Amino acid sequence: MYSESTGHTEGEGCKHIFSLSNELTQSTWHANPFHRHQSIEQHFKFWDDDKYAALSESYLYRYLIN
Repeated sequence: MYSESTGHTEGEGCKHIFSLSNELTQSTWHANPFHRHQSIEQHFKFWDDDKYAALSESYLYRYLIN
């Protein structure tokens, strides 16, 4: 909490990411291991795509349009 150069985050990034994946539990409850793994992998791929799109959009508006 009081360490230098830690920024403004609370250091619980992984906890936030995995709490977002809790919505997968209902859809993968009765799935076999292959489909469960496929669903989790697809969830995080879409999550990455959304984060990169948001990052690109903020970069565009911050540096190119202004």
